[in-house]
Amino acid sequence: SIPPLLKNAIDWVSRVRMDGGRSFRPFTGKPAGLCSSSKGHFAGVRCINHLRSVLVRCKMEVVTPECSVPEGGNAFDEDGNFRDERLHRSMEHLCGTLIETSRMLSTRIEA
Repeated sequence: SIPPLLKNAIDWVSRVRMDGGRSFRPFTGKPAGLCSSSKGHFAGVRCINHLRSVLVRCKMEVVTPECSVPEGGNAFDEDGNFRDERLHRSMEHLCGTLIETSRMLSTRIEA
């Protein structure tokens, strides 16, 4: 499941309905990319699925690619780079999609 502190923060922020007398939805339409890690082999995959469903319910624009990093303590070299090229490509794909989605959403807002 989602770590309690993160879930609690999402719950509290999602309760905000008004800002200075105006209707306000803090998460609606905001882009989000999901990545997880753990010290085990499952890399927080169960958590990421729960988080995705919560954020979609909050009407966020959650991109489809995700990156889950198993054995997070050993996943990076001394320079902070992924040791595994597959994980590097996965994170690049996630970040690229998130950037494209953010640009698309900001263009929609400006129009």
